[in-house]
Amino acid sequence: MRKHAAEHLPAAMAPAAIVALDTLPRTPGGKLERAALPAPLLAGGRDTEPCSAAERTLCELFTEVLGVTARPRDSFFDLGGHSLLADRLAGRIWESFGVRLPVKEVFSGPTPAELAARLPAQAAADAAVVGAVQALVPAPRRRGRAGVQPSCRATAQRADGPQGPVHGHGRRGVPARDPAHGLP
Repeated sequence: MRKHAAEHLPAAMAPAAIVALDTLPRTPGGKLERAALPAPLLAGGRDTEPCSAAERTLCELFTEVLGVTARPRDSFFDLGGHSLLADRLAGRIWESFGVRLPVKEVFSGPTPAELAARLPAQAAADAAVVGAVQALVPAPRRRGRAGVQPSCRATAQRADGPQGPVHGHGRRGVPARDPAHGLP
């Protein structure tokens, strides 16, 4: 049955487990009583121990997000994960590793081992983006005389000459200090 579902559905939509029951548990109102359903036995991966610290941490994050024990070769979706939990996992990876892993990476490499292999490349891509953004951020503007922005001061100087006083351009609450022009 799982094989048939896997052939006809995307991997993220295939059921993680199928449990045969004689009857479904019902509430007195006739609705499905989910709390009374038996816990499914989920198919596990091949490896039982993580190979690296990153795999170990990712297995812990899988366990935290999914609520089931995860091993390095266990698929996120086979353990009961879905798109909303994948987003939560991506956020926990960012908190733990400082790497912004896109949710699509969880879909394309859904095991802790595959995600651990992608972390260094993603960290390098994040660093490149940060460097590019820092190059685009303009340098801070320098303040002119008495807290006046250079563009305002230049306008005032055209009217009164470069040595003329600049009046009324200071910031409120900040006293102007210009002893050359008799200001306090």
